[in-house]
Amino acid sequence: MKIANTLVKKAVEQLPDAGADQIKTEALRLFQYYLKNTEDEVSQEQIEAITMAVDIAVMKLAAEASTSKHCKSCGAEIEYAAGSQSLVCLYCGANNEIHKAENQLPVTVEKVIPMSVSQEDLERRVYAYMATGDYTPDDMLEAATFVKKERFYVPAFGFRVSYEATWTASFGYDREESYTAYRTVTRNNRQHQEAYTAYKTVTDWRPANGVDSGIFSVSTYAGKKLFEPSISANAGTDLLESNADVKSSGVGIKSLADKFEALANRFEPLANKTKSLAQSINSFGDTKPTESVVNGFPQDESGFAPAELVTYAIANGSMTDYNPSFTSGLETEKFSVPEASAFASLKNEINSNINRRVKKRGQGDRQKDWHWNATTSHSTQTISVPICHAIFEYAGVEYHVWIDGIGAAG
Repeated sequence: MKIANTLVKKAVEQLPDAGADQIKTEALRLFQYYLKNTEDEVSQEQIEAITMAVDIAVMKLAAEASTSKHCKSCGAEIEYAAGSQSLVCLYCGANNEIHKAENQLPVTVEKVIPMSVSQEDLERRVYAYMATGDYTPDDMLEAATFVKKERFYVPAFGFRVSYEATWTASFGYDREESYTAYRTVTRNNRQHQEAYTAYKTVTDWRPANGVDSGIFSVSTYAGKKLFEPSISANAGTDLLESNADVKSSGVGIKSLADKFEALANRFEPLANKTKSLAQSINSFGDTKPTESVVNGFPQDESGFAPAELVTYAIANGSMTDYNPSFTSGLETEKFSVPEASAFASLKNEINSNINRRVKKRGQGDRQKDWHWNATTSHSTQTISVPICHAIFEYAGVEYHVWIDGIGAAG
């Protein structure tokens, strides 16, 4: 659309050295300004179409910039080098940044979290799980057989987000206020109303506003392997573990119990263990579980899945500069999610983080009517994250065990 190209052109004029994300943000800001000031009728369908056209125009611009062979400073021809993030002009020395198209997949990894779980650690961890619980079948350790044991690296994005938010709210300050009340009393066998001084809590509300700024980190899995249906096909249950101290169970337990119903008479202890797992989740409230039944079953409120081990490992592991020696001999999954899509998928988490931080500015005894508006910017790191996966079979049922790779089992 012509209007989309015009918006992007104006954004580039105002931010000549900006990257694709900033140009898109500026173009959409100009569009919002246009909508507020125009007298023309603009339908919701037109707004959505123009917004999409802006996306496409920015992507084309980024792609063209990434293959430019002329210096932006002096115009001299420069040699394009695949994989380079910037090109230095041999004539004037200017640094020509190469902007990536938003749908381009990363080809290099900047950071890695070293694998700290050996094959033996993984096996011990699985055996430790088999041995836990009051209702574990007595022969599980002896009768269970390993179907698969694997350690591998998966791709992830780490984003360092900075924000500045302007906010408004109402802060309430409680005070006690006295008033005259009446009660019925009996004297000399006669009832009458007696006045007395009572107290009630009154809240005085005051408007407030301010600015909050800060920096925080978020991350997300950027591959497909952990979402593949084949991971849990025909599996009786999947167990997810991490090296955190908290240990709970839960996702999909009702479906799991149904699967075991046919075996309940023969393996009553195993059915009881499943029931025990189902009951245990209720005792943890809002605590995020770090061991959970997942994949292939309807998820409950905990919603924990293997991909969440990736964000756990990033938050708790020891990250270092990438070196191929860390991943040597292990399968390494390639990126299959573009950076822009990964960041967009974290929108709700980012907004929740900002909302939580802004509300820490609250004063008084109570608060209400919170409103905030924030501008954000971010830097990105590509990360390779270690994950471990094992499958064992017992009584004709396969169990998938997922473990983060950041700490040896105890």
